[in-house]
Amino acid sequence: MAKAYEYPIDIDPAYYAAIGQVTARWAWLEHRLSVLIREGFRVDKAAGRAWTSGMQAVALHRTIQVLVKGTWIRDAKVRKAVDDFANAVEQLRERRNNFAHGIYGPEPGAPGTLYRILMRGFNNIMAPNGTPITIREVQDLAAELRLLQERGLALTTELKKAQRK
Repeated sequence: MAKAYEYPIDIDPAYYAAIGQVTARWAWLEHRLSVLIREGFRVDKAAGRAWTSGMQAVALHRTIQVLVKGTWIRDAKVRKAVDDFANAVEQLRERRNNFAHGIYGPEPGAPGTLYRILMRGFNNIMAPNGTPITIREVQDLAAELRLLQERGLALTTELKKAQRK
């Protein structure tokens, strides 16, 4: 059964900052996946950008799955690291999407609790269901994404060196 929620225009600015950090870090990770694809297949920047332009995380992840199944990346250790990295990003996709595509507001009568209401599919739209969230949850995801960014940057350097041998 659907619950009633209020959808205010403004929520606590700390949530906007944390959600913005999640989406900005995610965009960086999607870009990093495209760089790994370009470097892994040994494609120049212009062609790589044209090829991966518009790809979202699912398509980028699937392309990396193809990349690591072959021998385009000669170094098996680096190939495994690319696969592991792409899988780690993929594992956070749904959590990111829930924050980036949620609607936020309180349940009537409970103004102190902020709920994330998903509106991403028929069931969600017809019977909205909110999940109470704290700013800490959003900040924790942003911190996980930050760690993946560091990992992705180091991995890109490692892949470039391996591919140029």
